[in-house]
Amino acid sequence: MSDSPNGSGGDAAPAAEERGLLDRLDLEGRVQRNPYGAVFTALGVGYVLGGGLFTPTTQRIIALGVRLAAVPPVRDALLDAAESAVDAVLAATATPKE
Repeated sequence: MSDSPNGSGGDAAPAAEERGLLDRLDLEGRVQRNPYGAVFTALGVGYVLGGGLFTPTTQRIIALGVRLAAVPPVRDALLDAAESAVDAVLAATATPKE
């Protein structure tokens, strides 16, 4: 007879659940479509699980990321100010003096 009370082999339900999860995640397909992304994901997960999250290296990387993220807004503000100044100069020289 069977070992489980529902009459199945006992291992079929967990195996089906695991297979369903693997099908939903589609890890093999993701690795085939984007192998570099899979490698970098594995490196990131390993770094975090290995305790690298609270190290000076991580603090430096985060600080660099914050600085780089701040560059576009500052650049845009400077370009807008320069454009306004150039427009003002051009408008002043374009109007005829009477």
